[in-house]
Amino acid sequence: MERKENENGGKMARHCRNKWGASPIFLPPSELYMALQRGRSTVYFLVYSIISGLKLYEVAPFVVDTGFSCNIETVTMNLKKYESLSPADRKIFDEAAAETLLWNKPQTLD
Repeated sequence: MERKENENGGKMARHCRNKWGASPIFLPPSELYMALQRGRSTVYFLVYSIISGLKLYEVAPFVVDTGFSCNIETVTMNLKKYESLSPADRKIFDEAAAETLLWNKPQTLD
């Protein structure tokens, strides 16, 4: 199956990889720590919020901010769970989502 450009990190990431002479490999983020530790991979492209949770800073302590990525991150919730929230909590959740969308959409389009 041929991979589309957006599945490979997008046009800018592909351009950056080509300039650096990189050969991309595709693996789940959960396997990245071991790949870095064993030298199977030496560089990765990920959003900042994942780095801390996976402790990738332990095996790859240096960061280059390419400045060309604006990733949308989502908070997902089961509909039954959402419906079980109090009206006040639902209002807080909905207002935060609306506020984030107002900021995120123009950033993404840019």
